[in-house]
Amino acid sequence: MQKGENKLPNYKVFQDFADALRTKIFGVDSNNNTRPIRTDSSGRLEVQSTISGPVEVSGVVGVSGSVAVSGPVEVSGVVGVSGSVAISGPVEVSGVVGVSGSVAVSGPVEVSGVVGVSGSVAISGPVEVSGVVGVSGSVAVSGPVEVSGVVGISGSVAVSGPVEVSGVVGVSGSVAVSGPVEVSGVVGVSGSVAVSGPVEVSGVVGISGSVAVSGPVEVSGVVGVSGSVAISGPVEVSGVVGVSGSVAISGPVEVSGVVGVSGSVAVSGPVEVSGVVGVSGSVAVSGPVEVSGVVGVSGSVAISGPVEVSGVVGVSGTSQRTS
Repeated sequence: MQKGENKLPNYKVFQDFADALRTKIFGVDSNNNTRPIRTDSSGRLEVQSTISGPVEVSGVVGVSGSVAVSGPVEVSGVVGVSGSVAISGPVEVSGVVGVSGSVAVSGPVEVSGVVGVSGSVAISGPVEVSGVVGVSGSVAVSGPVEVSGVVGISGSVAVSGPVEVSGVVGVSGSVAVSGPVEVSGVVGVSGSVAVSGPVEVSGVVGISGSVAVSGPVEVSGVVGVSGSVAISGPVEVSGVVGVSGSVAISGPVEVSGVVGVSGSVAVSGPVEVSGVVGVSGSVAVSGPVEVSGVVGVSGSVAISGPVEVSGVVGVSGTSQRTS
């Protein structure tokens, strides 16, 4: 080889000194210190960043590191989070977001797209869902929640604030609400729901799991109970209620609609019936009963308290009254 010609490393050099021959990429931090660009175990770029200002995502972004955003975020593309994201500002999702890591949002959230949560999400602010949300992980919301879309919950959701459902919600996991609940849409519960606050149902609710309510309940829609319901508060029924499971009520009950009981109902409080009640199961009442409507009993009814009937009562089963 002539003098001045470049010598290329041979195979032996590549074999013994491969790491020294790699091109390495470095950056600098906020203190002007040189830092290597890191990758995860799969060779993907790890991003650890703080962003001040609005963020718009119309492409595809994967976050396996940690990102903090101070400003509004709009997602019309696809975002996957297996790391951690903290957002201080409003969030709008019209695209697709998957969270297997953790996301914390301080600000309002609007979802018209699709969101799947198998990790954890904490939101301090109002939430509006007109799209589709699936929760197999955990979600905590401090603020009002409005659902006009579709929400499926097989994980856990905790809401501190009022909840309005005009869409469809399915619960096979657990939901805890501290605040009033209004349902004008459709709700199915095969898991567990606990509500501390008033409940109004003008839509359709099916319960094959368990529901506990601490507060008044008003039903002008349709409710079917094949699981268990415990209510601490007054109950007003102007709609239709069917009970093939069990219901326990601590408070007064007023029925101007239609109630059918093939399971068991226990009431601790006064009962007024101006509508229609059919009992093929068992009903126990501790309190006075007034009937100005129609009651048919082919099962068993036990009443501890005075009974006044100005309507129609038919008994083919057993009834017992103790004053």
